[in-house]
Amino acid sequence: SPCKRHDPAVPSLLDRLSDASDSMSGQIQHPGGEFEGTVQFEPLGTVLTRILHEVLNSAGDVRWELRRMTLQVLPLLTVASIWHDIGLLEQLWSSWLPQDGPPAYVAALSIREAVLRTLEYTDFTS
Repeated sequence: SPCKRHDPAVPSLLDRLSDASDSMSGQIQHPGGEFEGTVQFEPLGTVLTRILHEVLNSAGDVRWELRRMTLQVLPLLTVASIWHDIGLLEQLWSSWLPQDGPPAYVAALSIREAVLRTLEYTDFTS
């Protein structure tokens, strides 16, 4: 089947998101008006930090399912944070490591993941 060509008269979703993110807030409108509304964008660092704090809260929860989900989310979140801005992790590590309980545990698991991921690249750096 032939590929559908993009109609230049209708902006793509990627174009609309890009335009909206340039101004950090804006209107994203579907041609039919179904998805019309204001979208507030926050910097990725803010979002990652907020999620890391949620992971910390889940790690100390009495419900085992939340603690299990923490162990699944934390490695991927650590990697995303490393690629975005490792400084975010360094700030959290320095504040969480001196504490007892979940903060130190989450920081140690995150550092462990960062070291493991770094070791994957030793072939490229040596």
